[in-house]
Amino acid sequence: MFNQHFGQDVRGSTDSVDELVQRNIQEVLQAAQQAEAGEDRDKALAEASKDAKSLRLEQAGWSKEKKALEAQVERLQKRAAEAEGAVTSRDQAVKEVAKESS
Repeated sequence: MFNQHFGQDVRGSTDSVDELVQRNIQEVLQAAQQAEAGEDRDKALAEASKDAKSLRLEQAGWSKEKKALEAQVERLQKRAAEAEGAVTSRDQAVKEVAKESS
């Protein structure tokens, strides 16, 4: 009787240990999956951060280029206004010379 009872306790304990080990294995696997998902998420965030930094640098470059182009437009508009003024002055001079010649 003792052996039968002892054997049952041992077998019952073995089954419990097996279940406990299986649960522990499942928990470790889940933790590993979560860690892997976290690493993937960290990699994605790092990549997104690099992309954002690159876009900010690109935007800064475009802003500088825009300012340079705006300054160039202002200079060209000033030259155009000066040229128009010169043409108007010449037209006036030509008209005066034409009047004096007549």
